[in-house]
Amino acid sequence: MAEGTNAANERAQQLAREAAARYGEIKRDAESKVVRWEWATSDLFSYEPAFFEINKYKRGQPIAGEPDPLLEGVCGYGYDAGGRVVVERQQTEFPGRYYETFYRHEAQGIARFYYSYDPEKPWINVGWLELGPPGVVADHSVYERGNWMSRAYRHDAAGRLVERVERGTNPPYGDVHEYRDVEHDDGGAIRRIWRRTPEGKRTLSFERPAPEDTLRARRHELRWKIADLIVAALRAVRIDEPVYTLALQDSAAEYHHRLPPRVGVGRERERRHFLTEHGADADDYIWNPAEWESCELDLPFDPELLRLCEVVNQDIWQNDLDDEAGALLAEIARDLGRRELPLEKTADFVARVIEQ
Repeated sequence: MAEGTNAANERAQQLAREAAARYGEIKRDAESKVVRWEWATSDLFSYEPAFFEINKYKRGQPIAGEPDPLLEGVCGYGYDAGGRVVVERQQTEFPGRYYETFYRHEAQGIARFYYSYDPEKPWINVGWLELGPPGVVADHSVYERGNWMSRAYRHDAAGRLVERVERGTNPPYGDVHEYRDVEHDDGGAIRRIWRRTPEGKRTLSFERPAPEDTLRARRHELRWKIADLIVAALRAVRIDEPVYTLALQDSAAEYHHRLPPRVGVGRERERRHFLTEHGADADDYIWNPAEWESCELDLPFDPELLRLCEVVNQDIWQNDLDDEAGALLAEIARDLGRRELPLEKTADFVARVIEQ
């Protein structure tokens, strides 16, 4: 096992040297094999087993035809005559400049070359993906910045991934050694993924919600429980001065954690200070919780509600329910705006959702 891993790591090192010296040739060879293209709003494909579930990435949505080059983040996949991806492009904010990945299919594995969008086309990382029943059984990567990573995939008799072992180094953070344990439902779909340390400590990383634990099934319950939770937090903090806004903070970048929202309180004293100090630019501070004294309340969770939020968050990001989650937060804000709250409100007080 160790001997095979060492050989594979050496293969990845060879690919790194090739990537640095032969971008043009690698690109021409891969693109010459493309017979059709598919496009998506973001990542839609990976040769790594359970890539999206393990890394908690949302799959992109297919796009009909070649997209507008100004759509940043859009991914294109070039397939060869055998239906294998050989080219991958990701659009950037600079039209016509892509992150590029080229795949070279060999008898024992797949060579992967990943390049920057920079016009000089420096390589970012390379990988050697070992093949064996039932597909990719190991992935050995080398990165331009000097670190490396090896992942071994273990499958059961039915060909389902049951374990991933990851080892490597990630300076300046130190060595990496951890496991992923994968559970499946009766239909063979991935149900849960646990992150496990060499010492045996496990934490839940991915979970596919049961029908009774989806956003739509628990929406009404969440609406009132989260509102009650926020009121309890306000009561505990005892703000003894006028407040102009209660802000539920939402962030598309934190799509794994939409619920519960972070909650901030804007004090009238602070608003007057922002107006005095910043004049016409005061709104940038008045409606920016990061500038507030009480930018985030300490919400007094009970374990049951925390668990419910965790499992519904999984449903939100896995099933592209961002708009529905945003609508729920808006409803909670409206409910709070109509309630008696344990604080003194200004005449123009408003409870609202603020995008961060």
